[in-house]
Amino acid sequence: MTTTVAVSLPDHLVAEAKRAVEAGRAGSESPYVAAATERQARTETLAELLRVERV
Repeated sequence: MTTTVAVSLPDHLVAEAKRAVEAGRAGSESPYVAAATERQARTETLAELLRVERV
């Protein structure tokens, strides 16, 4: 399932997403942003797990 959302990004991030598409690293800007969001979520989850383990 997907949901459409509108986000505002700094120009340099939009340019990076467009470069990724042009280089064939992403099919469009949407999957590029989704992958970046997924990576951030995993990083935050891992950081939270590490904090819990230290307690």
